[in-house]
Amino acid sequence: MSTLEAAPVACSLTPQDYRQRIARMRDLTRDALRTHEREDLTLRLYYARHARSRVAAMVRDEEKCCAFLTFDIREDGVDVIVTIKAPEEARESVDMIFEQFTGAESAGPSCGCASSGSASRPASSEKKVAATAAVTAAGAVACAACCVLPFALPAAILASVGGIIAWVDRIHPIVTLVAALVVGAAWGWVVLQSVLTGRRPAYLTIAVMVVASALASVAVSWPVLKAPIIRVLKG
Repeated sequence: MSTLEAAPVACSLTPQDYRQRIARMRDLTRDALRTHEREDLTLRLYYARHARSRVAAMVRDEEKCCAFLTFDIREDGVDVIVTIKAPEEARESVDMIFEQFTGAESAGPSCGCASSGSASRPASSEKKVAATAAVTAAGAVACAACCVLPFALPAAILASVGGIIAWVDRIHPIVTLVAALVVGAAWGWVVLQSVLTGRRPAYLTIAVMVVASALASVAVSWPVLKAPIIRVLKG
């Protein structure tokens, strides 16, 4: 059983199909997988013969949703042996792809291509959303800081950039509101993707979101922080 070499490294499952596939693969692994062997981009799975019909159904399903993988199924008189080959293009995610079939605890159950399709795209989106939130929050803090620059900049510099500083200071309330909304929406997106994929957000995503939240909090709290900062600069 082979697939087209040009097939994209992606998963075609809908959320409902994805959840159903999770349950079926988990049950098959628990009930019938005897052992497995791994050789670079090739994985061999040895299932008990009593599960041959379920194994065949699993292979058919995976060929439909994960066309970039190549499947071969045969029997040797003792086991039903499934050989799965991943393309070179999937090397970076092949560990997680194969862990789906072996039931590794670190991977969590899923369809075979989830890590290269359904899971990797949300992960990438989470990083982009977190980065956007951090940049927006940083901009709000920068706008807030402009109101104290007259107390910190020499008169010569202030004279040349005073108009810009005044304009940035005026838009601070709007930028702060936008930053708070963006950070809140980003947290919602990260949580939603975590629920849909059944995976925890990446540590880097969480770290960036914490920084974004801290920056947004500083921008929102600026009316309270401004007075003591100005006193320090004047003193």
